[in-house]
Amino acid sequence: MAGENIKLSFSYQPNFCVHQGYFFTFDHQLDNLLQKTDDGNTAFSYPFDVLLNSAVRDAQFDGVYFWSLENSLWMEPPGPYSAATVTIKRWKIENYVCKLQRTFIYTSSGSHSYNS
Repeated sequence: MAGENIKLSFSYQPNFCVHQGYFFTFDHQLDNLLQKTDDGNTAFSYPFDVLLNSAVRDAQFDGVYFWSLENSLWMEPPGPYSAATVTIKRWKIENYVCKLQRTFIYTSSGSHSYNS
């Protein structure tokens, strides 16, 4: 039963972080940062100032900024995935809007391979 303490109700939100008793999750379909209570109800939603390109794989909060990790793969026909791009974004809530502060993009190459 210990594994049933926390349940994410949507399979497209595999990310969450905790701050001051609330759970925060990046919802790429609604383009909102959702603030949820412990029973799963949404306490507040912060709209993004830009659209998310893909689902967020992981979320962190450092006390000031929210951090999101996105993994984008693309195919080069006719083979398997040929390259991967990992995107890390730094967000801050200002005036009830979750604003993008900075984007870090890492693209796989011959000497470096990224995946989240």
